[in-house]
Amino acid sequence: MIHVDISVILERANVVLKKAGVKLYVCGQALADDQFRPEWINPEIVLSLSALVDVPAFQLKGYAYLSF
Repeated sequence: MIHVDISVILERANVVLKKAGVKLYVCGQALADDQFRPEWINPEIVLSLSALVDVPAFQLKGYAYLSF
């Protein structure tokens, strides 16, 4: 069995994404609903008050929302 430290993988992915100009956002309402504390979020990730507000704002700027 191979032991994988997911935090190392996520940190490396974050570095690559940051170099590419990608900003990551997380919905504060979703965090609250799941009892997930904001201080648990990586400081590089932007805490959004509400995805219901931010998604349309980004769409007006030309971004697309892809739901999988």
